[in-house]
Amino acid sequence: MMTVWLDNIRLEVNPMLNIISDRVGTSYADPPMFVWGNSIVRSRLQYSRSSDFPEDATVTATTDWNFHTPAEPIGAGEWFWRTYTETELTEGWGEIRRLVIPEEAHRFTTPAVDAAALAAMPRPRL
Repeated sequence: MMTVWLDNIRLEVNPMLNIISDRVGTSYADPPMFVWGNSIVRSRLQYSRSSDFPEDATVTATTDWNFHTPAEPIGAGEWFWRTYTETELTEGWGEIRRLVIPEEAHRFTTPAVDAAALAAMPRPRL
């Protein structure tokens, strides 16, 4: 067994940059399912038609999962989205991603599901 003492080590984490990704996703479902990395912490999702995320034209959702589907269709066109994550080592908004929803996308409504009540059932089913 080896013991390592970290008395004189300083960690510096660069701030997360708001960079627009080159990747463009396409969703043929409206509302789309926003999915991001393997997050095990509470995250915030923001989506907007503007990459500047103006407060009056941005939707913010908080989730304990690494995905989110809005309850109602958000509309065809180009959307920008990002996630905010806070951990012991870093916090901030991740890269800005682009999503296109074509006019012919299937539109539907998803009712809210009480995940805690569902998980408490003896044999949870959706």
